[in-house]
Amino acid sequence: MATTERRSPAQRPSSQPSGSPQRGRLVPAPPVLRLAWWRARSSRGLLLVAGLGMLAAVILAASGPLYSTLAMTASLRAVLLASPQNRAVFVQATTQQIDAAVLSSITDSIDQDVHRYLGPYIGPLHLSLEVPWQKVVARNGQLLNPAVDDLALFTQPISQAAQHLTVVSGSLPPALTAEQARRQVTTTGASLAIALSQQEAQRWQLHVGETLTIQLVYDLPGLTSDISSSWRRVRTLTLHITGIFANQYHGTSLDEDPFWHQETFLSADHQGMGLSGEGADYTVLADTTTLVTVLDSFYQQLQREQDPVFLTTQPVLCWLYELQPARITIDQLSAISSGAHNLQLDVANRSAEDSPNALTQVPFVTGTTVSLASDTLTQYQNSVALVSIPITAILVLVVSLLLFFVSIIADLLVARQSEAIAVLRSRGLSRSQIFGLFACQGLLLSVLALLLGLGGAGLLVQWLAARLLPVSSPSVLSLLSQDWHSLLPSLGWSAGLTALAALGALLTGLWRPLRSNIISLRREMTRASHRPLWRRLHLDIVFLLLMLAGYGLSLYFVNSNVLDARLRLLLLSPLSLLGAVCLLLAAILLFLRLLPQILALASRLAARRRGAAPLLAVAQLERSPHQPARMTLLLALATAFAIFSLVFLSSQTQRALDVSTYTVGADFSGPLAFTGRLDDLADLTASYRHLPGVLAASVGFATTASAGGSLQLPVALRAIDSATFAQAALWPRQGSDPALPTLIALLQARRSWGEAHHLVPAIIDAAAAESLHLSTGSTLVLTVTATPGSPPIETSFVVIDQVQAIPTVLSSPQGNAANGIPAGGVLVDYQTYADIFEGPALAVGSDLLPLNYLWLRTSENTADLLHLRLLLTNSDIELTQVYDRRALLEELRNEPLYLDLLGLLTLGVIAALLLALVGNLLASWQSTRSRLLQFAVLRALGSSTRQLAATLAWEQGLIYVMAIALGTVFGLVLVWLVVPALIFTGAPSTSSGTSLSGTALYVSQRVPSVQLIFPPTLLALLAALAFICLLALTLIVSLVTRLTVARTLRLNED
Repeated sequence: MATTERRSPAQRPSSQPSGSPQRGRLVPAPPVLRLAWWRARSSRGLLLVAGLGMLAAVILAASGPLYSTLAMTASLRAVLLASPQNRAVFVQATTQQIDAAVLSSITDSIDQDVHRYLGPYIGPLHLSLEVPWQKVVARNGQLLNPAVDDLALFTQPISQAAQHLTVVSGSLPPALTAEQARRQVTTTGASLAIALSQQEAQRWQLHVGETLTIQLVYDLPGLTSDISSSWRRVRTLTLHITGIFANQYHGTSLDEDPFWHQETFLSADHQGMGLSGEGADYTVLADTTTLVTVLDSFYQQLQREQDPVFLTTQPVLCWLYELQPARITIDQLSAISSGAHNLQLDVANRSAEDSPNALTQVPFVTGTTVSLASDTLTQYQNSVALVSIPITAILVLVVSLLLFFVSIIADLLVARQSEAIAVLRSRGLSRSQIFGLFACQGLLLSVLALLLGLGGAGLLVQWLAARLLPVSSPSVLSLLSQDWHSLLPSLGWSAGLTALAALGALLTGLWRPLRSNIISLRREMTRASHRPLWRRLHLDIVFLLLMLAGYGLSLYFVNSNVLDARLRLLLLSPLSLLGAVCLLLAAILLFLRLLPQILALASRLAARRRGAAPLLAVAQLERSPHQPARMTLLLALATAFAIFSLVFLSSQTQRALDVSTYTVGADFSGPLAFTGRLDDLADLTASYRHLPGVLAASVGFATTASAGGSLQLPVALRAIDSATFAQAALWPRQGSDPALPTLIALLQARRSWGEAHHLVPAIIDAAAAESLHLSTGSTLVLTVTATPGSPPIETSFVVIDQVQAIPTVLSSPQGNAANGIPAGGVLVDYQTYADIFEGPALAVGSDLLPLNYLWLRTSENTADLLHLRLLLTNSDIELTQVYDRRALLEELRNEPLYLDLLGLLTLGVIAALLLALVGNLLASWQSTRSRLLQFAVLRALGSSTRQLAATLAWEQGLIYVMAIALGTVFGLVLVWLVVPALIFTGAPSTSSGTSLSGTALYVSQRVPSVQLIFPPTLLALLAALAFICLLALTLIVSLVTRLTVARTLRLNED
C-alpha cells in the first residue's frame, strides 16, 4: 500500500559530530541495526506472519525425525524386553584346573574388552561355573552301590540368583567370602552348600538338611590305565542342601531366562534306563565364589604335592552380560551391533595361547568365545533397514515441502519491501547496508524460529507419542525431558536446515532488488521480462532425462533376476522415489515453461467472452505470472502430498490386514500335534468343528517338497479337503485370480481324470511358474516325505491353473534350500493326492499321506476365542504351532515401526493443510495488497466494487482450480509410482505364531501383492482445500471492496 515516506534514522542528519562518542553517553547502535529496526517497525505485521510461518516449518521439520527416533526406540526396547534371551551377551570358555588368580586376571581382561565395545549399554557381570555330571556316591553319609545317578554343579553369584528364582523351602546357599570358603576345605575334600529345584527334590525325595556326596577326579590325560592310576587324585565334595526353589519364576520356565544359560533344573532319565527313578541326571545350584575357592584350594594342594594332574571332566566358565534397554536408543543400534561383532573378533584373535594378552592359558582357560543368545537384534536391524526407506522418503518429502514454503515466505517478505529497497537505493544507501538490514531481520527470525521450534517440536511429539505409541513403552517419553541432549542430532539437522533455508531464501531473494532502481522496478511490475535461471539452463529437460533414467533402472531391476530379494527391495524403493521426484520436477518446470503460452491462449479465449472481468484477470496473470505460479505450485504440491499421505496411510493399514489374512489363511491355522489319515478325515474335521466358537473347520496336508531333480528346489505343497476348505479358509483375491470356490470346483472336476491318469491336478502360484518354467498343462514331479523317517515318494502333478499367490505360502523365484524360501507353491486336492500317493508308498514301505494341518473359521465372541486358544495350545487336540490371525493383525497394527509411519504421515497431512492455508493467505494477501493502486485507478475510472470483486475472483479462482487439478494429478502419479515400493510389512514376533527373519523378511514385503487403497477421506481433503481457497478469496475480496480511492491514490514512496 502506498504510504507517506518517513525519513529513515539512517538518513537523518546527526546532531553529533563524527568521531568517538562523547564521554558519559552510550555508544550508538550501528546504522544498519537502526535501519533494520526502523524497517521492522514499518513491516511488523508481515514479519510476524513470516516468523510464525518459519516457526511452523521448523516445528514440523523437527517433529518428523524426533517422532521417528522415539517410535523406533520404543520398538527396539520392546524387542529387548520381550525375552531375556534377546539382550544376553555370553563369553564362554572351558577349564581343566581352577586357579583363582589366573581366573581373576582373565575375568578382568574380558570385562575390559566388553566395556570397551559395549560399555555404555550393558549391565554388571555374572560369572558362572558349570561342573559336568559326577556320580553321586553317597547320600546322607551312606554309600550308594551301585552309584547310578549323576549330578552337575551349576553356580551363579547367589546375591544375583535370588532375583531370578523363587525359594519354596529353606534358603539359598550362603554367599561366602573366599576366606570363609577356604575354611570348608580339607586335605581330602570340602563341604559345599547347594539348592535344588522342586521337581528334582520330589523325584529324588530329598529335603532341606540332607547331604549328597560326589567325587572330583584329577588325572593325567592320554596315559594307560596302569600308569594313570598312580597319578589319579580324588577330592570328595559333601553337598549340604540348604534350600529348594521352584522350577518357574513369574510363570515362565527358568531356561527362558539367559541368567540360567538355558538350564531347566529338571531331572532327566538316562537313555534306556526307563522311568523308575534310577539312572537320572540332576543339576543343583551353588555359589560361584564358594566353588571357585574350593577348586582353587584343591589346585593349590596338588601344586604343593607337585602333582601335574587335571580334572577328568572339563568345567565350563561363563561370563554373562545383559544389555540395558533403558540406556539404548535407536541411534545406538548400529554401534551395539558393530561393538558385538568387534568383541567377537577381538576375543577370537586373543584365544591363541601365543597371542599378546592371550585369553587362553592352558589348563586354566581354553577355547574362549563370544556369542549373542539371540539373533533378534540382527533381525530387527533388517527391519529397521526396510522401514527406514519409507520413513526417509516421507521425511524428505515433508522437509522439501516445508523448504519450498519457507522460500515463498522469504520471497513475500522481500517482495513486500521491494519498493522500499528501490527507494532507499535511489536515495543513496549502499547495497551492503540494505543487505545487512535484511540479513539482521532474517537472522533474528531464523534464530527465534529455531529455538522456539525445537521446544514446540518436543511438545508436539510428546502429544503424538502419548496417543500413538503403545502404553507399554512409556520410558521413551522420558527421553524428551531427561535425555533431550541425546536427541539433538536426530532433529537438529532438519530444524537447522529449515532455518538456514529460510535465511538463505531471504538473502537470495535480495539479489534482484539490490540490482534494481525505482524505474526498473516499475517496468518489471508493468510486465515481467526476467527469465529465471532454470529456463536459461533448461533444467526441466535435465530432470526429465534423469527421471527416464531412474525409471528405466527401476523397471530393469524389478523385471530381472539380477539381484536377490534383499538388494532388489533396498534398491527398488529409492529408485522409484527418485524417478517419481524427477518426474514431478520435470512436470513442474515444464508447466512453468508453458505457463506464458497457456495464459496467452486463455487471454484470447477470454476476449471472446462478454464481460471485462475474465479478460482483466487473465491479462493480469499474463503480465505478472511469477507470483501466481508460486501460489499454484505451493497449493498443488500441498494437495499432492496430502493425497499421497492419505493413500499411503490407508494402503499401509490395509497391508496389515492382508498380511495377517495371507499368513494364517484362516482365523486359526497350524500343524496338528496328533496327525491322522484319509480314513480319519471326517471324524477329525468334526472334532474341530464342534469346538467353542468354531464356524467351520478343514484339515489337510502341508509340507515342503522338492522339485527340479538334482536342483532340489523347495516347493510348498498344500493338499486341502475340497469339501470343507472353502468354508474354513480366508483366501484374499490377488488381481484377476479366480475366487476360491472356482478353484476348488476345478480341483474336484479333475479328480476322476487325475486318478485315472495317475496325475495329481495342481494349481501353482506365480513363483512356481517362473522358477520351474511351468504353465497350464505342464507336468511337475515333486518328491515328498510323508512323515519323518519315511522314504521319499515321487509323484507327478499336472498344472490346471495358476494364481498370483497361495495363502500361507511365502515363496519367491529366488527361493532355494540355502535361504529356506520355497521356490513356489502348489495347491492340490487331498483326496486325489492321497489315493495316488498310496500305491507308491505301500510299495516302498512308506507311511500313507497324513492329515497334519488345520484351518479354522471362528466367530468374534471373545470368551469363545479365549477358550479356543487354550484348547489349541494345551489339550489332546492341540497344534504344535498356533497361527492366530487376530493376534497377528493386532501386533502388526501396534508395532512401533508401523506407528512411526503413521505418525509421520499424520504430520505430513497436517503440514500440507497448514501450508496450503497459510501460504495461500499470505500469497493472496501480498499479491492483492501490492495492486491496490491499480484497483484504485479502476475505481476512479468508473468500475464498480462488484466488477473488481469479479475480476479478483476470476483471477484467484483460475489459480486455485489449476493448483488443485495439478495437485490431484501429481498426487496420483506419486501414489502410482511410489506407494507400492514404500509399503512396509513388519516382522511379527512369535507371540502371534509367526516369525520372519533373513530373506523371508524381504520376500514378505511383496507377498501378497500390495493393494492401493483410496480412502473416502480424499473427498474430505478436497473439500477442506476448497474451503481454504474460498476463505482466502473472501479475505482478499473484502480487502478490495473496502478500498478508499482518495487515500490509496496519494503519492507513494517514489
